[in-house]
Amino acid sequence: MQKPGEGKQVTLSYNYMHYSRIWDLSLRTQERTLLSGYDTPPAPEKTHVYGQTFPVERERSTDLYEIRAKAFDVVTFQVRELPPPVWFFRLEDAAAFREFCGRSKAGQTPRFVVDLPKGKRSMVIALAPGTAYTAEFLPEAPGSAVCRLSFGKEQRTLSPDRKSFRFRTGAQEEFCAFAFDAEVPGKVLFTRVDPKKSMLLVPENGSLVPGGAPVVMRVREVEGAARYTLTLIHEDGRKVIREGTAPEFRFGAEELASGVWDAAVLPGGSVSSFAVTAPAETTPVWAFGYKPAMDSSVTAAEHVSLKTAVSHSRLDFQKSSFTINGKRFAPRTVGPRQLGVSGLKLAPGQVTVKADLVDKSGNRSVYEWSFFLGVPAQKRLAFDANGFLRINGRGFIPQIIYPPNKIGDDGCGFNTILPNTLTDLRTLDSLLSRNRKSLDAGCHYRGYYTAKDSTVSADVDRYMKGPCGTHPARIGAWLDEADVHLKDAGTAAQLEGFRRFGRDSGVNGVCTALASRYPAMAALGDYLMIDSYPNEDVLSLNSAFRDAIVAAKGKPVWQLNQGFDRDSNTREAAKYVPDRAQMKYAHWAVFRHGLQGVGLYTEPVSVTDFPELFEFICREYRASGTLAFALLSPGDQTEAQCSAPLVHWLLRYEGRRYLIVQNPSLKPCRGTIRIRGEFDPAVRVLFDGRSLQQKKGTFHDVFEPLATRIYELCSAAPKN
Repeated sequence: MQKPGEGKQVTLSYNYMHYSRIWDLSLRTQERTLLSGYDTPPAPEKTHVYGQTFPVERERSTDLYEIRAKAFDVVTFQVRELPPPVWFFRLEDAAAFREFCGRSKAGQTPRFVVDLPKGKRSMVIALAPGTAYTAEFLPEAPGSAVCRLSFGKEQRTLSPDRKSFRFRTGAQEEFCAFAFDAEVPGKVLFTRVDPKKSMLLVPENGSLVPGGAPVVMRVREVEGAARYTLTLIHEDGRKVIREGTAPEFRFGAEELASGVWDAAVLPGGSVSSFAVTAPAETTPVWAFGYKPAMDSSVTAAEHVSLKTAVSHSRLDFQKSSFTINGKRFAPRTVGPRQLGVSGLKLAPGQVTVKADLVDKSGNRSVYEWSFFLGVPAQKRLAFDANGFLRINGRGFIPQIIYPPNKIGDDGCGFNTILPNTLTDLRTLDSLLSRNRKSLDAGCHYRGYYTAKDSTVSADVDRYMKGPCGTHPARIGAWLDEADVHLKDAGTAAQLEGFRRFGRDSGVNGVCTALASRYPAMAALGDYLMIDSYPNEDVLSLNSAFRDAIVAAKGKPVWQLNQGFDRDSNTREAAKYVPDRAQMKYAHWAVFRHGLQGVGLYTEPVSVTDFPELFEFICREYRASGTLAFALLSPGDQTEAQCSAPLVHWLLRYEGRRYLIVQNPSLKPCRGTIRIRGEFDPAVRVLFDGRSLQQKKGTFHDVFEPLATRIYELCSAAPKN
């Protein structure tokens, strides 16, 4: 049955005044751009309300309409011919809310959050008709904030003393209007009251609860229930039972031990799990800015150092060390956050450096590089038995950003750029000084950038015979989606153009978009790069990576992950932007499958268009850069086991085990992990700020949908 307005043309109208014009307005659904770059006409009369209308082809009643503008201060929006629309101020809220519009469906999540941005005074939301809900105000900052909600003819004031109220929608009423007056920005949490079954709402299934602090648990209300029973069972078997008439239970700061708890609620509730955390410093020291720069040639090197992202007060100087040409040195502070060794007297030749940094919490990170003293720089490139690139004998994991963007001094975790042209000498010198590499010529082979009166082959020959071909910052060439744009014979010819100058001039490979072409493209190059962009189906990467590994037949496989995409019809930014959980899952799935390089696709938008999301993914690149020493070691799945649906990859480095565990599911889960060997009781959850306890090689944790955990276990000291 067609719903009202479905398949028809409706009219979007908005009103504005002298002080509320719109600039650069765009309107789009998930698939179509309906309007872009529109500026409202002038509104000269300060007291007059002006109106604009736009016809909209409404294909589906579930369409979301995203409205963006540089200046966005409108009086009202309205869609004619339809009931009042649901307006959100973030597309993420709208997408999460869509399933709640209209009547409820079996199995839907019974709660959702609506943002209340500062200065917005009303909202319209769609709720199931004839259903009871509770509304709770969640201010951005704790305190005595008050929110006044008006619903129909009723008014409620929510405060720390009265946090929620219950209401019921009319039997024929699918849209409910709320007006509110909040002292501070915040959110309103709406929870559907179930007529039969209760469940634990807070903490959510698969969530983490900070240890050492009071815990408030809320259960879903059941119509007619006089009492609720909450049963908690710890991973070690201890049990806590609470009963009460209110749907809220409070626990003191020390009442719940750290670890995983299973929770069941009566009447008729389902079981969920959460973990009370044991706070710990579990982020190894991130370092960058090697001096002298890696693979560079210098005439003097009395100082060897790197820059740390944290204060040196975190470091354990007794356990940290610099090993230079095989000789161990105690590091010291040689500048602002610059750690290193001074007063060196080194012989001419290649100088190898290994900086082993251990902080006072026992977290470890290792950084290796080399440079050339008093002799010309060399560039020896090879792949080791595990498929990792080695530059002058040192392991290197390309962490790629494409196309090159302006990034911070630390590279934001990226160490390699993918330009579409033959990288010029000035750029290569700049990259070398900042300890970064380049894989050039992505689109040059298509003839896009060929010099006038020249050919692609002539350009490559001229380039490779000059100083750029052997430049230490240039590690090779990539051909962008040759499977789509060039015949195999043409691709082979272009690669041979680079190969004529020898392996040490660079490694050369193809970036391919078509899974069916993985074998053919892998056969042509030294490595296979894939750009598998799954959009919403991030779990499809698991099969894509397996297919690529088989197709490569032992050659290295690098993945260019989806960061920001575009609509191929409109060429506008952000047709699909993965959320944080998807981006993190995709990043670490690369290493869990044993791939040897990872990258982020950001074309055609600047990363500044998504600053918060970009900073989030940069943290993941810094994290994998911090652990590169372990990721370069052989990995397998033999020593560890995980309960379903969890998947894992185990790495070993000098008495430590690093276990990457992921939840390849859109549902939260409780996990049990077992590992062979004798280890210290404490298990660090790296970058999560917490630790767990293992007993006889077994420990437990909870996982949100698509969650990634990186565990570090240290071998136990030998018993006397």
